[in-house]
Amino acid sequence: MLFPVNRYLVVEPIEQDSEKNSSTVLVPDGIEMKTPRFSLVKLVEANSESSLLPGMSLLALSHMLENAEVNGKTYYLLLENQVVGFLGDDES
Repeated sequence: MLFPVNRYLVVEPIEQDSEKNSSTVLVPDGIEMKTPRFSLVKLVEANSESSLLPGMSLLALSHMLENAEVNGKTYYLLLENQVVGFLGDDES
């Protein structure tokens, strides 16, 4: 397990319904595909100074997600100040 420091969070991307139903298309080199501006991620491990709790669903800018491969395992990292919000229960 990777334990983050320096305001980093270890997260896991959450697949959204639109991604599950999409088909694979080959795109020629030089053509850019638009990706969603925001990504939903699940917090796996927070740095020791964070007030965020593991298991929270966080919303962050997609291009700010970083990945690191360590000992054959891929970890997704996000700086805590790149989180724009979290999902909670609706109070009706």
